[in-house]
Amino acid sequence: MPRNLQRKITFLRAAFQKLPIGTRAVQGYLTLLNRIQAAAQTRHDIIHGVNIEQAERSGEATMVRAIRCRNGVIKKRRFHVTTLDILKAAREAQDLGGTVLHWVDEVHNLIQELSQQDTRQRTQ
Repeated sequence: MPRNLQRKITFLRAAFQKLPIGTRAVQGYLTLLNRIQAAAQTRHDIIHGVNIEQAERSGEATMVRAIRCRNGVIKKRRFHVTTLDILKAAREAQDLGGTVLHWVDEVHNLIQELSQQDTRQRTQ
C-alpha cells in the first residue's frame, strides 16, 4: 500500500474496480475517495496556507499556498477562506473519519469472505 495519500487513492480506485462487488458499490467507494481527495486539498490549503489579507473581525481571509508541481516548478495558489469554511472542513473531516473506519471494516469483511470462498473452491 502506498504511503502518499494521492498514490493510495489511485491504488484504491484501481483495486475497487477489480473487486466483484457490483457497479453500485464500486461507485460508492469512488465517491468516498473523491470526498477524501477534496478534503485533503482543503486541509492542505488551510494548514499550509499563509494569511496575506484579513479585515479585523470579518471572519474572512485571503491566503496563499505554495504548491510544488511534478516538474519541480513552484506555483502559488491564492484562495479565500472564512471561519465558516474552516468549520465545514472540520465537520467534513470528522464525518469522513467515521465513514472511513466503517469502510475499513466493510473491506476487511469483504476480504475475509472472498478468502473463504476461494478456500472453499479449492477444496471442492
